[in-house]
Amino acid sequence: MTDSLTEVHRQAGQLRTLRRVDVKTVGAFSLVFNLTMLITVLVAGIVLWVAASVLGAIGSLDHLINQAFGYQSFHLVGSELLLSAFLIGLVLVGVGTVATVVMAVVYNLVSDVVGGLRFRVEGR
Repeated sequence: MTDSLTEVHRQAGQLRTLRRVDVKTVGAFSLVFNLTMLITVLVAGIVLWVAASVLGAIGSLDHLINQAFGYQSFHLVGSELLLSAFLIGLVLVGVGTVATVVMAVVYNLVSDVVGGLRFRVEGR
C-alpha cells in the first residue's frame, strides 16, 4: 500500500519542504519592494494633485476649509504635502521591512519545531 501511495505522489509531483528562508534575502527583497511601492504611491499622488489643481479642486477645497472652520487664509501647499508623504512613507518602508525580517526569523524558528512548509512541485 505504501508503494502505491509513493507512486501516486511521484506522478502528481515532487513533495518539497521549505525549512528555512534566508533572512538577508527576505530583508533585501522587502526593502526594494517597499521602496518601489513608495515611489509608485508618490508618483500617483503627484499625478492626482496636478489633475486636481488643473481642474480647480484644490482651490475649492481651500475655500471649503476656510468657510467650514472659520480660517482666514488656509491654503494647501503641494510641496509640503509631498515632503510629509515622503517622510511618512520612509518610516513605513522601514517599519514594513523590519516587520518582514522579524516574520522571516519567526518562520525559521517555528519551522525548526514543526518541520517547515510542505508543498508540491509539478513539472511538465
